[in-house]
This record gives sequence, C-alpha cells and structure tokens, in this order.
Amino acid sequence: MSPPQVESTAKKLQHGNNFSIQEDVLLVSAFLNVNQDVVQSTNQKRTTYWSRIWEYYHQWETFTSELMVSSLTNRWSTIQLCTNKLCGCLA
Repeated sequence: MSPPQVESTAKKLQHGNNFSIQEDVLLVSAFLNVNQDVVQSTNQKRTTYWSRIWEYYHQWETFTSELMVSSLTNRWSTIQLCTNKLCGCLA
C-alpha cells in the first residue's frame, strides 16, 4: 500500500539559465577588474565588494540588464562551482 498523495500548494522555484554568455563574460571581467584594485579591495565588506562589481558590470554593459547584486552573486557562485570542477578534472 502506498502513502496518500498530497498536492503541494507551494510554488516550485524555477531555475534556468537566465544569463547569456555575454553577461557571464562581463561578470567575470567585472570580478577580475575589481579584484585587481589592491588599494580598494583590502579590508572591505562583502556588500561593498559586490556593489563595486555591480557598478563595474552596469558601467560596461552593452545590452539592457536590470540585474541586482544578489543576481550577480548567485550567478558567480554557479560560475565558480563549474570552474572548480573543471580545475579538478585537469589536475
């Protein structure tokens, strides 16, 4: 006998690949450029750091985008995870 089926009333979150390659490249560029600024990168809060990445991203975008800082940090986590897996395979 199987357990009774209960329908969930909660909405399921849909996660998709919402970033284009162009957006990914710009995010990586923003991350690298902000990291290279040794003077401002030292002893700053996480929120300040990601705000600077967000500012760089929107300063150099050549497309329409209304991404928030949280979107960039979440996407960066995905890029970093994939990069770490690739490095693990190549090691």
